[in-house]
Amino acid sequence: SITMKQATRKISFSVRSSRHPLGRVFEAADRAPAVPLTYFEALTAAAFAVFAEAALDLAVLEVGLGGRHDATNVAPARMSLVTSIGYDHMADLGPTLDAIAREKAGVFRRDRPALAWTDDADARRAIREAAASTGALLHEVDREVSIAGLRTDLSGSRFALQTPVRRYSLSTPLPGRHQARNAALAVRAAELWAEAEPRIGAAAIRAGVELVRWPGRLESLRVGGRTVLLDGCHNAEGAAALARFLDDAGIRGDLVFGAMADKQIEEIGRLLLPRVARVRFTAPAVERACPPDELAARLC
Repeated sequence: SITMKQATRKISFSVRSSRHPLGRVFEAADRAPAVPLTYFEALTAAAFAVFAEAALDLAVLEVGLGGRHDATNVAPARMSLVTSIGYDHMADLGPTLDAIAREKAGVFRRDRPALAWTDDADARRAIREAAASTGALLHEVDREVSIAGLRTDLSGSRFALQTPVRRYSLSTPLPGRHQARNAALAVRAAELWAEAEPRIGAAAIRAGVELVRWPGRLESLRVGGRTVLLDGCHNAEGAAALARFLDDAGIRGDLVFGAMADKQIEEIGRLLLPRVARVRFTAPAVERACPPDELAARLC
């Protein structure tokens, strides 16, 4: 944890004005008794202030770390989604997939839809038990939908999706077969939301999938006349998704690789290094970064 005064020094723009959302958070937290917050908690509170001021009808919140103890979990969720369960943040979430699943399921709410796509049997059991304990209305999306005719390349992904409501022909600019299951979760969420909001029909759902953008996830850029794929995968599950796409697209290029020292470096390297022609190690300009020479020692 850090105090608001410490957090203020870490932020590069001026926020001391009480009119600025972060300024209002700092002002409230510094009142006696002072409330120490983490950087993420401060930004989450500021985001809520912005949402309230804008009088939003609906906000989509991405959980930061896990679920149960995450700052975003104070929101009165109308619907909860668990998109995937992999080994990440294990110091906080637990060492096994079922433990991680229980933490992620902390976002479930009584009598509200809870959607999950679960491949692991232990994680599935944990999700079911959490939903039963909470009283959430569980939808196991991987058992409610089917995906067919999937094609994916640098331009995106195209596939047919059959849900309990209708059949769709969908196209998304997001490359990778994992994006089809992400889209399936989003489509089922939209269908369930449409039960209370009839404006969300088939055309709106197709348009949402087609217009989505996700910077930093297999984002294709042109740099110096070369195609560069920017992907922020930060655990073994993300690396496996990237590796599958490289295989599917028949891409074997050069890799510029950097990682935090506490990540699954060996597992990520095992997945990615055999699929590239050359690798150059680097390090982001943060204290947690693994130095390039250490990356080379651990992976080569």
